Amino acid sequence: MKQLRRSICLVLVLLTSIFSTLFAQAPPWKKDTNNPVISGGIVNSWNRHLFFPNTLFNEDSSRFEIWFSGASGPPNPWLPRQTGYATSLDGISWNVHPDPIMTPDSGAWDEVTTDVHAVLRENGTYKMWYTGWSNTDARSKFGYATSPDGFNWSKHSGNPVMLPGTDAWEAGGPYSCSIIPADGLYKMWYSGFTADFSEGNIGYATSVDGISWTRDSTNNPVLPKGGAGTWDEIIDVPKVLFIDDVYHMWYFGNSASTDPQIGWATSSDGINWTKYNDPATTDLLYAESDPVIKPSSAQWDANHTGPGNVMLIGDSLHMWYIGNTLTGLFRFKIGHATVFYDGSIVGIQENDPTANTPIGFSLAQNYPNPFNPLTTINYRLGQTSTVQLTIYNLLGQTVRTLVNERQGPGEKSVIWDARDETGNTVGSGIYVYKIHAGEFRASRKMLLVR
Repeated sequence: MKQLRRSICLVLVLLTSIFSTLFAQAPPWKKDTNNPVISGGIVNSWNRHLFFPNTLFNEDSSRFEIWFSGASGPPNPWLPRQTGYATSLDGISWNVHPDPIMTPDSGAWDEVTTDVHAVLRENGTYKMWYTGWSNTDARSKFGYATSPDGFNWSKHSGNPVMLPGTDAWEAGGPYSCSIIPADGLYKMWYSGFTADFSEGNIGYATSVDGISWTRDSTNNPVLPKGGAGTWDEIIDVPKVLFIDDVYHMWYFGNSASTDPQIGWATSSDGINWTKYNDPATTDLLYAESDPVIKPSSAQWDANHTGPGNVMLIGDSLHMWYIGNTLTGLFRFKIGHATVFYDGSIVGIQENDPTANTPIGFSLAQNYPNPFNPLTTINYRLGQTSTVQLTIYNLLGQTVRTLVNERQGPGEKSVIWDARDETGNTVGSGIYVYKIHAGEFRASRKMLLVR
C-alpha cells in the first residue's frame, strides 16, 4: 500500500511538473513599448477618457480602424459617453477624428450613452452593437447601427434590439458584448448585471440577422463570476476569438481587493468554458483562475487593465486594451499588446523580460508587425553558421534576401525596408521570412500594410 501511494504521488508530481512547464513555456503577452497608443483629448474634452476599443483591419483600404467610447470624466461627470473613431496603417500610430461619430439621442432609450462594444464589416457594410440607457431607466440595453464607411452611422429604427433579461443575474441589463458570425448565425457573448449592478456574469445568445436575439435558456450564464474574494468576483467585457476550432475569451475581472485585470478562458463550443488557471499559483485570491494581463507598476496602466478585441495577424495575437493610473484624474487610455500564437496556448503577461531568453538558435517575430515600410527581424545564433534570411510572398516567390553570409554566435538584427530601388513599397499583404543557419530552420509570417 505504501508503494502504491508512493507511485501515485510520483505520477501526480510528474503531471504537475509537465503541466506547469507547459504554461511556463507559453509565450507571454508583451505590452507595446509605444503604449499608450491612443491617449485621448485634453481636459474637459468629450474623449478625455477612452473605453471599449474595437479594432478591425480593412483589407480594401489596407488600414486599421478603431471605434471606442469617450467621456470627459472627472472633474466632470462620466456621462454622457459617445463613440469615437480613428485609423492607422500599423495599429500603433493612430489618426483620431476630433469629433464623436455617434452620440446619444435626447429623450430616447440611449440618451445617456452610446458605448460601442462590437463592430463587424461584412460585404462592405459595417455593423455595430452598442450599449445605451436613459435617465428614466438605468437598465442597460443593446442597440444596432450600420454604416457604409465606418464613419457615418444609422441607428436601427427598431432599437433597442436586446432588453434586460428576466433572470436575476441579468435583470440590470446586458452591458458589453462580443459577436462572431458562424454557422449561419451571429453568436453573442454578453455581460449581464444584477438589478443593483453588484454582480456581473457572461451570457450567450444567437441571432440570424443580428437584430432579433435568442438567449441560451439552458446554460446561461455560460461564464460565471469567480467566488467570493477572488480577483474576478465581478466579470464583464467579453472579447471572443475563434481560431483552430477553439473559442478564446478574454474578459475583465474585478474585486474589492484587486485592481481590474484581464482573464482568459477557452471553449470547444462557446458554451462550456474553462478559465485559465496556473497550477503554480497558491494564493487563494487566484484559486479558481488567474489573470493573463495585469496592471504594470508605476506605468500608465498601473491601476487598471481591461480587454478590447483581439485579432490574429500572421502568427501573433494583437489586443488593444484600456488602462489607467491613479494619477492624472484616473485618465483612461488605449494600449496595445501582442503574443505569439502557437496553436494551443496564447500566453500570460511577461513580468520578467529575461525569463524566456532563448538558448541556442531562435527566430523572433518581426517588430512592428503589421508594418509600413520598415520592420526589424531579430534572431539568435548558438554558434558560427552560414546564415540565409529570405523574404517570400505567399506564392513562394523570393521577394528579398536580407542576409547571406557567415556570422558568429549571438543576438542579431536586420531591418527590412519594403521599398524597392525606386522608392515604391511592395504590395500589401502577408509575407513569410525564413532563416537557414546550419541545421537550424525556422519561419514566421508578417503583415505589410499601406
